[in-house]
Amino acid sequence: MGRGRAHSGREEEEFSDSEDSMAEAFQGEHNKDLKLSLPTQDHPSPYKLRWLNKGAEVRVHKQCLVPFSIGKNYVDEALCDVLPMDACHLLLGRPWEFHRDSVHHGKDNTYTFKFGSRKVILAPLPPVLKHIPTPSMLEPSKEVLLINGAEMLQELKEDRDVYFLIAKGVVGEQEKGLPSEVQRLLKTYGDVFPNELPSGLPPLRGIEHQIDFIPGATLPNKAAYRSDPKASQELQQQIGELMSKGFVRESLSPCAVPALLVPKKDGRFIKDFSTLMAPITECMKKGEFKWGDKAETSFNTIKEKLCPYTPLPVPNQPWEDISMDFIVALPRTQRGKDSIMVIVDRFSKMAHFIACKKTEDASSVADLYFKEVVKLHEVPKSIVSDWDSKFMSHFWRSLWKLLKTRLLFSTSHHPQTDGQTEVTNKTLGRILRCTVSKSLKDWDLKLAQAEFAFNRAPSTSTGKSPFEVVYGANPLMPTDLAPIQRKKIDFDAKKRVEQMLQIHAQVKKQIEKTNEAYKARAKGPKQATNFEVGDLVWINLRKERFPAKRKNKLMPRVDGPFEVLEKIGPNAYKINLPGDYEMI
Repeated sequence: MGRGRAHSGREEEEFSDSEDSMAEAFQGEHNKDLKLSLPTQDHPSPYKLRWLNKGAEVRVHKQCLVPFSIGKNYVDEALCDVLPMDACHLLLGRPWEFHRDSVHHGKDNTYTFKFGSRKVILAPLPPVLKHIPTPSMLEPSKEVLLINGAEMLQELKEDRDVYFLIAKGVVGEQEKGLPSEVQRLLKTYGDVFPNELPSGLPPLRGIEHQIDFIPGATLPNKAAYRSDPKASQELQQQIGELMSKGFVRESLSPCAVPALLVPKKDGRFIKDFSTLMAPITECMKKGEFKWGDKAETSFNTIKEKLCPYTPLPVPNQPWEDISMDFIVALPRTQRGKDSIMVIVDRFSKMAHFIACKKTEDASSVADLYFKEVVKLHEVPKSIVSDWDSKFMSHFWRSLWKLLKTRLLFSTSHHPQTDGQTEVTNKTLGRILRCTVSKSLKDWDLKLAQAEFAFNRAPSTSTGKSPFEVVYGANPLMPTDLAPIQRKKIDFDAKKRVEQMLQIHAQVKKQIEKTNEAYKARAKGPKQATNFEVGDLVWINLRKERFPAKRKNKLMPRVDGPFEVLEKIGPNAYKINLPGDYEMI
C-alpha cells in the first residue's frame, strides 16, 4: 500500500467505527482495475512474486490508485500494486500506518490517527458479523443457506461476479463411457487388453534368439555395475517382483549381474533399429558366426547414431567461453582442502586450478570464481559444465542470468561438451602425482607450479601454449634467466596488436582442424594392439581389480613394465606381477 489522500473531514471530530470499520472488499481477476474503471500507471520498480498464488510466479509491473472507505466518514485513497490474487480484501499494512502515523492500542485493539483536522479511531469488528438486509429485501432463511428472489436481484445489481448452481432432475440413467464401436472392439480382443498382465513368460515362438558360449571359452573377468546401497536394494526388490510374477527368470550364467533396463532421461531413440540391426542378427542365426561387409556397415551406422561427435562452436577470443568442473575425493590437506575447481578457457586452453572444499555451495563457488578468475580476465559469455548440484542451483542460474552468461550442460547427445575439462583433469592428475610428497597431503601447495607448467606447455589443439595465445609470449622460466644471447622482441603497439590477431586467427583455424581430426578418428575403426610372450607391458590399475593400489586419486594409475608370460586371447594375457599385488 502507498500514500493516502483524504477526501472528507470535520474539525476536531472524534468517532469510532465498529461494525462498519472494515475495508471495502474488492473481488476479481487480473483486469479488476479495468472493471472498476481505474487508470493504471507503470510501476517504478517492477518485481516478481512466487508466494502469492498457487501457480507460477507473478510479475508486478502496474500500479493503481484505489479509493476505499471505512465506515461512513473515513474515505481515503491508496496507491496499490496491480496483480491477480486469490484474496478479496484490501489490507492496510505498514506503509499506510507510516503515512497516517497511526497508533495501535493493544488492550482495546484499536488504531488512532489524525485524518485532516480530526481524530479517527478504528475499532475491530464484533465476534459475529450479522447480515443486515436493506428494507426492500426479505429476511433470509436461517434454516438453509439459500437466498430469495429479492436478494438475488440485489446481488446482480452489485459490481461483482455471481455464480448460479442449478439443480436439474434427470429422467433415467444416462449411459456414459466409450463409443459403442470401441466397446465392441475391446470386447472382441479382450485378451489383448487385460487389466493386469498374466503371470509367466510368453509362449515359445518359432524363432528364439539366444547366444551360446563356445565350449571351453574363458569368461571375461569384468566388475559388476557400481551402485549405492539404496539403489542396489531397490534394484533387487524390483527384480524380485518381476521374478515372482514369472516375467523374468533367474540367469544361470556364472557372470550374471542384476540389471534393470529403464528408459533414458534424454529420450534417446534410434528409428528403425531392428532394420539397421538385421545384418548383424543374420550373422548369429546361422551355424557359424561370419562377419561380412553388410554387418560392418550396420555396426558403423548404429555406432554413429549412438555416439555422434558434434564439436561445440569455436570461440573468437580468449576467456569468452569457458568450461568448469571439480576434482573431488582428494586427500584432505592441513589447510582443510579436499577438492579442486578446474576452470578452462575453450579458446586458449588456459586453465586455473583452485583448491576448495567439497562442501562449498553455489554461493561460495561463485565467490571463488570472481576472486580467482574474473579479476584476471572477464565475465564469460558461456559456461560449460556437468549436472552437478552446484551448477543446477537457483542461485547459480540466477547469478549468471543477470550477467547475461549462457549455461550449457553436457548430455548423452553432446558428451564432448565437457570433455575438454575432463582431459585437463587427467593432465593435472599426472602432474600432481609427480610432485606431491609421500603423504599426498601437500597437493594444494603444488597447484601454482602445476598451473604454470600446464599453461606454458603447447596444446595439441592450438599448437601454441595458453600463455602465448592469451598474452602473445611465453613467460620466463628459471632456465631463461641464464645469460644467453636472445632475439630482442619489438614491442611496437601496432605490431603487437597485429601479432595477437594473427595468433588468434591461427589458433581458431588449428582448433577447427583438430576438431575435424577428432571427428574422423571417432568414426574410424579402432586398431587392436597385440603382444607376444616376453614383451614388457604396462598395466592399468583399475580400482575394482587393485583396490590397495588405488586408495585415492593421487596414487599411480599405471604400473610396470611387467613381462607377458602367456597369451590367452587377442585381449587376454597372463602377466608376471610382483607379490604385493592382491588380485580380486
